[in-house]
Amino acid sequence: MLTETFVDKRLFERLPCSLVGKYESSDGSSGEVRCQNISALGVKVTLSKSLIIGSSLRISFAAKRQMLFSVEGNIRWCRKNSLAWNVGVTFHKPLFFPMGLVV
Repeated sequence: MLTETFVDKRLFERLPCSLVGKYESSDGSSGEVRCQNISALGVKVTLSKSLIIGSSLRISFAAKRQMLFSVEGNIRWCRKNSLAWNVGVTFHKPLFFPMGLVV
């Protein structure tokens, strides 16, 4: 019997977080977004509708201590869950941030 083994090839650890923000997509969509986890190279977010894989996305988050920051990237995947859409975004350039701002 052959079994598959999953190997996580990520270069940076994902940090669970609960940031809330706004997004704008290159296809003209916009709305609220909730961050599920973030790393230096990407983010997993939840939003209310499906977005086009490959399109650009800009997200502005309200971080802790009333700081705002924005990230830009491309949508890598989009999957429906029971109530909303989970979206994976790869950043255009690495994001380095103090962990205390997001976790």
